Amino acid sequence: MKRIESALQELGVAHGHTHFGNFVLVFVRDAKGEPDLSHPPRVYVIDFDQAVSTGPEKRKEAA
Repeated sequence: MKRIESALQELGVAHGHTHFGNFVLVFVRDAKGEPDLSHPPRVYVIDFDQAVSTGPEKRKEAA
């Protein structure tokens, strides 16, 4: 979660409300569609309705 938050900041994206409820886990599935717990799940942040992007160009101008 911290890596995602850092990456968003580096990209100039202010999510607006990164809390536990806005992070989801996506599990690798086996041939039967069951979660394969031998692989770590991927973590994603969702719910960008309040997000604001300054974009990399604007961040460079401010520096």
